[in-house]
Amino acid sequence: MANSCEICKTKLPGHSRGTICRKCWLRKTQNEIITTKTITEEQIKLLKRESKGLLSYLYSNVYEAFGPDKKLGQGEIYILNEIQNAFGLSNKDVRYKERIGQHINSSTGNTEDALSALSPQLESKPEFRIEECCRQFYDENIFCETTVGTDVWSGLLDTYLKSIAEVDQSFLAVDKELFRNEMTALRMVLFAFALGCSEKFNKDEFTLPASFFTRNYLKEKGRLDVFDIMSAYNRAIARSAIMDANLQKYSGKTGEALIIRVNDLRSRMALKWADTYVGDRVIPLKEQKNKVSCINMVANRLGADIEREDGVVVKSLCAELATRLRDGENWNSEAMSKLSAIIFDFFRGADEYLESVGT
Repeated sequence: MANSCEICKTKLPGHSRGTICRKCWLRKTQNEIITTKTITEEQIKLLKRESKGLLSYLYSNVYEAFGPDKKLGQGEIYILNEIQNAFGLSNKDVRYKERIGQHINSSTGNTEDALSALSPQLESKPEFRIEECCRQFYDENIFCETTVGTDVWSGLLDTYLKSIAEVDQSFLAVDKELFRNEMTALRMVLFAFALGCSEKFNKDEFTLPASFFTRNYLKEKGRLDVFDIMSAYNRAIARSAIMDANLQKYSGKTGEALIIRVNDLRSRMALKWADTYVGDRVIPLKEQKNKVSCINMVANRLGADIEREDGVVVKSLCAELATRLRDGENWNSEAMSKLSAIIFDFFRGADEYLESVGT
């Protein structure tokens, strides 16, 4: 694993598996699109992780590179339309009429019908429900033995155990059932975290119903114990927002100010969401209490950033897992490194799944 970007020499995040940083990768990808006048499926898949604003900026850069004299050919218009469609950018986002319309108008007699016909048409989609999105992920990846008849999750966990034991024999002493429960909760928490980090789904209209659904889903499966375990890992994510790279709480005036700011944000949002989704909290019913616990889980992840260069979120989760699996403090660095990679893969896998579904 490279320690710094091979292009700009910037230090890479601890969890990075590539050899170049995100900024250099984006610049390299943009140049490849401009040079080849094509965009590959792999590039689309990876770029979909980026924000809408950045993707609009990418479109603008490609447009400017294609048409310094503002004379676009059919091939150039085609790839610009492909970029717009791939990332769901509206005509307003890319200034379609202003930029592309002039080229269409010059060959069609300036008709609005031609512009409308050639403008990228985004396919209509069925109504999206975040609850079904969550159910599909849980059914296909975690509780698959009850839905597809094959316990893929257990097989994956066995692979993880053997892989870590190869570098640290003491890992063989880990109780398999305990390991399964902890990893199940950890993966579900990271799915929720990825949802909150997603450009598409980071609004409370998605994150809160997803949290409520997850608890109900586990209750339906008779596994509310997993929800309790999730709370522990959720707290580990929450702590990471006010910790340095060594998992020490920030200190000094700057650190204290940051902690106050993060806690204030979480408190304000939790109260706001409780007003919206729970109502009267003076005499809460059992269901209201359950909703409040789900709301707090979402609120307490605010401020945490898995993309921090010091990898503090993954470190915090790895430390929590080691503690809960018992004797984890005695594992060697290679075992901890493998666990960290697995944890980050859980997040990235959830992120990729969320990018594959749409609103």
